[in-house]
Amino acid sequence: METKINAPKILIVDDEIGPRESLRMILKPNYNVFTVENGYAAIQMVKQIEPDIITLDLKMPGLSGSTP
Repeated sequence: METKINAPKILIVDDEIGPRESLRMILKPNYNVFTVENGYAAIQMVKQIEPDIITLDLKMPGLSGSTP
C-alpha cells in the first residue's frame, strides 16, 4: 500500500465488501485508508496504525459496531 506522508489515517470497518471498497476508493486519493471486515480485526488494526478516523458498520456478525 502506498503511504501518503502526513495524510490522516482512516480505518473502514464493514463486513460487506461493496460499501467497504467504495469508501476506500473514494478516500484513497487524499488519505491513508485501511480496511477490515469485522470488529475483531478492527481492534487489532487500531493498535497497529492508531487511525485518525474510523468509519464503523453498526451491524456486523460477532463483534459489531454497536456492542457496548
